Amino acid sequence: MRKIDTRTKEKPISDDLRNINSAVEELMKQNSMSPENDPFNYLWMANGVLYAVSVAFLLMKGWKKQRNDIPETISKTGKEKCVYEEKVKGIRRSISMAKAELERIKENRKITTKGRKNRKELAEECKTISSSTLVNFMEKQKTRLRKLKKSFLRQKKEREARELNKQFEMDTGKVYETFNNLIAKDKDNENRARYTNNLKERQGGEFEKFKNIEEASKFWKEL
Repeated sequence: MRKIDTRTKEKPISDDLRNINSAVEELMKQNSMSPENDPFNYLWMANGVLYAVSVAFLLMKGWKKQRNDIPETISKTGKEKCVYEEKVKGIRRSISMAKAELERIKENRKITTKGRKNRKELAEECKTISSSTLVNFMEKQKTRLRKLKKSFLRQKKEREARELNKQFEMDTGKVYETFNNLIAKDKDNENRARYTNNLKERQGGEFEKFKNIEEASKFWKEL
């Protein structure tokens, strides 16, 4: 896997290009592959050599920095997302197969080789293939898809909450310090929200009933 992107905003000068070409030529001379006898491996070797020389040049010029913090394995969040996407892909494939088979039955078309293979897979789920069973199967798969999405989003939200709670537990004092600073700056309580009940002032201190819907609508719009 190529960890360094060779694209850059800087533009090398003619001497830089000349040095890169010279380095590539010298490295290519060290291999015994022939472009006539083994063109594919030769191109693969040339591609690798060009990438290695370009990366060395970018690092030497300081236009790129080597990253040592790139994880070799996928994170837990990435794995969960991959599993979720694979399940969604399988469910959507089942829905697509059932929909295609349902349309074939309605139009009374001849079954194809691919359709026969899909029908065999559907038979394992639906037992008997008919319009009603296919419709029920599709609805069940759609419900399953919605539940899966809801579950994934809930787990994602819970994971984010756990991370925030962990940060709070690791540095609780900083959070309280921030709150205390905000309270200290607002000594007169000017920026705090207040609840004011002006209902009695609007109605002269007495509660009255609305005579019609227009009067009630006008009252709520004025609030």
